[in-house]
Amino acid sequence: MIEVYKKKYQTCLELIEELRLNRPELQNEVLSYNGILDPMAEGIVPILVGEENKRRNDFTGSEKVYQVDVLVGVVTDSGDLLGIVTNSSSTKYIDEDLIAAFLDSPRKFNQTVPMHSNRKVHGKRLWWWALRGIVIPKEKRPVNSVELKKITFLDKRAVTKDELKDSILQMKQNIGERFRLQKVAASWEDLFNQSTQDVF
Repeated sequence: MIEVYKKKYQTCLELIEELRLNRPELQNEVLSYNGILDPMAEGIVPILVGEENKRRNDFTGSEKVYQVDVLVGVVTDSGDLLGIVTNSSSTKYIDEDLIAAFLDSPRKFNQTVPMHSNRKVHGKRLWWWALRGIVIPKEKRPVNSVELKKITFLDKRAVTKDELKDSILQMKQNIGERFRLQKVAASWEDLFNQSTQDVF
């Protein structure tokens, strides 16, 4: 198994293609990622090589550490910046009650796989259905058992409208026309035009 760093905006498939280019000895090997990071995420992705792919289950179930930024007051249909904005509020700051509720989140729960997931339903990835406007009912989607060993709140800060605009612009420039980017960018632009907030 090879641990490879995935850059922000890169897909895991692009990561494997890059690995083949940089490592000629892997040109004829079967390569697959064991676990996936969304394009907006960056970090270590384990790559299985050759015969390791037949023992995939031996490599699953290991503990993982994630560090995330949460934007309070904006809702998208995918749960991240890559989604179309569906709702927003005038919440500007994270108060102590919100932090306490976050830290008191359940440690064990079942999570229905979101519509923009890479998991397959009816032979297609969920994101494939989502991009075509087809919503698979929750009861027909896979469910993951999640256990959080530790939750740590690192910091809070206000994000300016200009910072958010720059993030959307960087996303559009680096991801291109994949992931219905025109509709996504337009929904964020509508939010910026309609909102009187200078910070989020």
